[in-house]
Amino acid sequence: MILKKELIISCDELFNSELGKRVYSDILKTVTDFGMLELFAKGTIVGLSGGADSVLLAIFLWKLRKEYNFKLKTVHINHMIRGCDADRDEEFSRNFSNLLGIDFISYKYDVPSLAKESKRGLEETARIVRYKAFDESLSSEYRTVATAHNATDNTETFIFNFMRGSGTLGLTGISPIRDNIVRPLIAVSKENVVRLLSEKCIPYCTDDTNFSVEYSRNYIRHEILPKLGRLASDPDLSAARAIENIRCDSDFIEKYAAEFYDANCIDSKIKVGALMSLHKAPFVRVIKRMVSEISTVIPEKIHFDEIYNALKKQKSFEIDLPGGIAFYSRDGYCFISKKTDIVKKNEILIKLCDGITEIPELGIAIVISDSKCEDFSSNVYKFSIQANLFSAIIVGEMYLRTKQDGDSYFYGGMTRKVKKLFNDKKLTSEERNSIPVICDERGILWIPGFGVRDDQPLEKKSKWITVYKKIN
Repeated sequence: MILKKELIISCDELFNSELGKRVYSDILKTVTDFGMLELFAKGTIVGLSGGADSVLLAIFLWKLRKEYNFKLKTVHINHMIRGCDADRDEEFSRNFSNLLGIDFISYKYDVPSLAKESKRGLEETARIVRYKAFDESLSSEYRTVATAHNATDNTETFIFNFMRGSGTLGLTGISPIRDNIVRPLIAVSKENVVRLLSEKCIPYCTDDTNFSVEYSRNYIRHEILPKLGRLASDPDLSAARAIENIRCDSDFIEKYAAEFYDANCIDSKIKVGALMSLHKAPFVRVIKRMVSEISTVIPEKIHFDEIYNALKKQKSFEIDLPGGIAFYSRDGYCFISKKTDIVKKNEILIKLCDGITEIPELGIAIVISDSKCEDFSSNVYKFSIQANLFSAIIVGEMYLRTKQDGDSYFYGGMTRKVKKLFNDKKLTSEERNSIPVICDERGILWIPGFGVRDDQPLEKKSKWITVYKKIN
């Protein structure tokens, strides 16, 4: 470690050379274009790993603080992956921060153990604990996080997502700013970062695992990127241009989809006709917005294609999505709900008495009367179906529920399984869960749309049951 006086002089003069001026200009342009100064003013935390990128970022913000006078703190996360080397990086980061007079805080996470427990990869787990540490470091005095992602990182991400078949969102690479997280170095190449620090002999740590091509990103960095120089003099610049063009198009589509969603999503439902009027690009984004209201899990392309193709058939359906939710199309509307919310309808158990019983969960009203019901509140409900239970034995009280596994009852001279009856009519899960099952203490009496239970009556007593559906 160089002496404090030497380090301060080197850091202070870092951007004076021709390369330094170019790098400083690129960083400052990013800071200005994306309004980062306003966020820096709220107090800034720098993710300092000890590597070249984070060291350069810390120096830039250290110099910028002299001009704009904002609070600055470095945060180091020891992932406990590389043993003594990891401890060395933590000590370096602490000493480097202290020499520059920057407040320092460190966190330790046993990433290998956490990855094993969560069944995630090391890289994913490390990323999760990093941002957890950043969140814990935030306060009323420190509200902004600066990370040292550079232009080469952005190119690697672009290539990685491209080969995964990502859409425009994945191909926009690493965003320069997201909420309170900023990336001032996003326009500076890794090569220029290292060259600039080397000019002034400013030390930094090197992670030996970065040279292992077993990791996908390292393979891109060491095997793919060097060969791109045959196609473009500056691959990072070419990738940055492509990313900017894609981001511009993506932002426009996102804005259009957001406006459509706000105008057409009422009570979490959208008319099928309106949704299908969209081009496939905003269509997918509207579905994503519907999903985001109840889940953080993002569906994949196969799910969007399945929904789109099913909607074209203009029939009711249900499609399962990741995260325990499903997409439903019913009565000309589509919506997304947690599967558990739909299943809860099976818990409905309502006692039926003479007169009117409304069941808002199913959107129906049941009328029990001694004579045929001729009319009922046509402004709210419309007639659906009616049955005379003259020939049925009503044992005890009547009640309404929805279907249950293993349901069956006897009518038409034979015992019939309710599941088969529903299958024969090709009812969707949503439709099955919305059909009322009228029961007494012996079992099912009647299911609207099917027969009345065959039993010899103990007494000649007639009951009319009429089902009305709520008008949408």
